[in-house]
Amino acid sequence: MTYCTVPFKRFEIFQEKVSVCCPNYLPGGCVDIKPLDPNLNLMDLWNNVRMRTVREQMCRGDYSACSEYLCPLVRLPDIGPVPKKFLDVEGPRHVKLSFDRGCNLHCRSCREPGKIIKTDDQIVHNLLRLFERDLSQSVQFLEADGAGDPFFSKIYRSWMIGFDPTRYPNLKSVKFHTNAQLFSEYFWNNRLTLIKPYVNAVEISIDA
Repeated sequence: MTYCTVPFKRFEIFQEKVSVCCPNYLPGGCVDIKPLDPNLNLMDLWNNVRMRTVREQMCRGDYSACSEYLCPLVRLPDIGPVPKKFLDVEGPRHVKLSFDRGCNLHCRSCREPGKIIKTDDQIVHNLLRLFERDLSQSVQFLEADGAGDPFFSKIYRSWMIGFDPTRYPNLKSVKFHTNAQLFSEYFWNNRLTLIKPYVNAVEISIDA
């Protein structure tokens, strides 16, 4: 029997929402946010009623919150209930930072023709601060970015250069999603010395 544990361990942060899976795969696992709300707490959102309800439904074998057209797991004939032991997780182990839309390229595969996407440094800075405050203790696998390019983002670059491993006691790996245009050998060898030991994957996108 197959079951899906993604919503029990994954948390993705966007500028206007958070999700416990790819939003297209699990529309019911998203919660809208106001990124500059002074009361915003990411751990509270992880334990939000909607998120808990989705997980409890999946433990009963109910995958109705998922998209049966887009999620490949839901279409499997032997998909079944998730063991209830997975409900005991205290915080997300896999976190994806997808809230800086800034990019040095304007590829058709990622950007609508003629539409300029501007990043809001205040929002990016605040969400990165909240991530470190609320989720740095539980995260084991960290991804950045998918909305833009992490090496184009001045806030991400500053965070990577000044990375403090003591704030992430359980971190095992970091993955970057980039077009690699700004991912130079010099930057890798000389500026990323603190985060470099954790980087085990770099996903490079190439515009078709």
